[in-house]
Amino acid sequence: MCIRDRTSTDVTAVSGCNETLTRTYTIVNSCNVSATCDQIITRKVDITAPTVVCPTAPVVSACNGAWPAAYVTAEDFTLAGGTLTDACSTIAMSSSDVTVAGGCDETLTRTYLFTDACNNTVTCDQIIVRKEDIKEPTRLLKKTNEADTRT
Repeated sequence: MCIRDRTSTDVTAVSGCNETLTRTYTIVNSCNVSATCDQIITRKVDITAPTVVCPTAPVVSACNGAWPAAYVTAEDFTLAGGTLTDACSTIAMSSSDVTVAGGCDETLTRTYLFTDACNNTVTCDQIIVRKEDIKEPTRLLKKTNEADTRT
C-alpha cells in the first residue's frame, strides 16, 4: 500500500500560563483510506518573573522604636513608593524578617517575595536599622581628696 497524501493542521490555544498546540496528521493511502492522529505539545508561555523595586526603607528614629509593619498588599507596597509589574498576571506577595543585633544598632532585613500566576518569582530586600539601648546608664561619681572638716 502506498501513501498518496499527507497533511497536518495546527490549532493553538492559550490557557493561563500554558499554550497548547494540537497538530493533527492525516494520511491517505492509494485506496483512499485515511487515518489521523493528534500530537499535543504544551509549553509554558510566561517564563518571565515580575519586576520589582522596593520602596525606600522606613526610618526608625526612636531608640528601641517599634519596627514598622510589613506591607501586606501590592497596593500598600506601591503606595509606599515601590514598583511592581508583570506582563501576564496578578502577583501574590509575602514577606519575611530577619533581625540581627550588633553593638548599638539592630538591623532588620525584610524580604518581600512576589509570585505571579505562573510561579515566576522575584524578591527585594528592605534594610531597616534602629538604635538599640539595652543597658542602663552608668552613674559616674566624682572622687575628691578633700577632708571632711565638719565638727
